[in-house]
Amino acid sequence: MKPLHILMALSFSAFWGANFVAIKMSLESFSPFFQQGLRFFFVSFPLIFFVPRPRHSWKAIFKFSLFLWVFQLSFITLGLKYGVPAGMFSLLLQTKAIVVIILSTLFYHYRPCLSEIVGVILSLTGVAMIAHSIMEEETSAAYLFIIPAVLSVSYASLAFKNDTHNASNPFSITIWCAFIAMIPMFLMSLAVEGPSQALHSLETFTWRSLFALFYTVICATLIATSFYVFLLKRYGPERMIPFNLLIPVFGTFTSALVYKETFTLIQSLAIALILTGLIVNQIRRPLHSFNVFRKPITDLKDSI
Repeated sequence: MKPLHILMALSFSAFWGANFVAIKMSLESFSPFFQQGLRFFFVSFPLIFFVPRPRHSWKAIFKFSLFLWVFQLSFITLGLKYGVPAGMFSLLLQTKAIVVIILSTLFYHYRPCLSEIVGVILSLTGVAMIAHSIMEEETSAAYLFIIPAVLSVSYASLAFKNDTHNASNPFSITIWCAFIAMIPMFLMSLAVEGPSQALHSLETFTWRSLFALFYTVICATLIATSFYVFLLKRYGPERMIPFNLLIPVFGTFTSALVYKETFTLIQSLAIALILTGLIVNQIRRPLHSFNVFRKPITDLKDSI
């Protein structure tokens, strides 16, 4: 890879890793659904008037919007709101690679190789250790939000595997899907949180929370997604794997820096097991031979 492209790859890893901290920080002023509605509003406007619709079916666009933006980010935001540490969430969300293999084996007749099976076992062991370690915590119930978040992004990656319009501009996909996702987010905010909560957020927000919100708009959505898909098309998904594995590293580091997040010895060992499992999972046949990842659109699953 060219030095500039390596810098771009490190940038999207860092932006997406810190995104979890930025979401948690913006929640200090904004309610969960209203926050995500604002995020998608600023992502899509005014760019929606200047960016052509991507060359995907409306069905594909709606699936991407619902499962990648609405469902996944709703569960991430709620989990962070109710106590899941940002660094821990950034790590556990990466188990989507394991879930995709399991779902592909069950429903798409994919035959995993030995290293993938070993990787799944190691990662699931680490997840079980973390689950056991947080059972006594007051916020343990919040960790349940991780499960639907992982399932949402995993389903989305599988749902797009047969999409043939992979030449669409990734920037246009981001803008148009954000525009669609904005609508249910604001509706859920109105129904669940109420208009008074939104008005209160707008009247009392802090500059720290506003900065965090615009970080998610500019850095984590517009810039990071564009960098990632550009590099994905140029180098292929297998070259992006090491940089994807850096996302929880940046997430954990940023969370420790901002929120002083620490881990117990058992949790540290579990994290090491999960990361080892994710790495071992990649020691297999070239990734492009895995049909689930054949289309670039599928790998937009990492964009949050």
